[in-house]
Amino acid sequence: PFISRDIHNIEFIDEIEELLRIMIAPAAEAFEYLPAVKNSGILKNILYAGVWTSFRKRKSEYLDRTDTGGNI
Repeated sequence: PFISRDIHNIEFIDEIEELLRIMIAPAAEAFEYLPAVKNSGILKNILYAGVWTSFRKRKSEYLDRTDTGGNI
């Protein structure tokens, strides 16, 4: 769905962050209703922290490359 977008644009990165917020909230809410017991700690970590840790890492790497004039 993003093929026509300039993925190397900070506005696009901000839009992705907003989309993640919109999608993660209902996913987390639905997850809480699941009778998941086995590996629930791992699943919660992915849902509540892992997604954001990964996103922030990639965003930081992107900003570092653009600040130093590197090619993306």
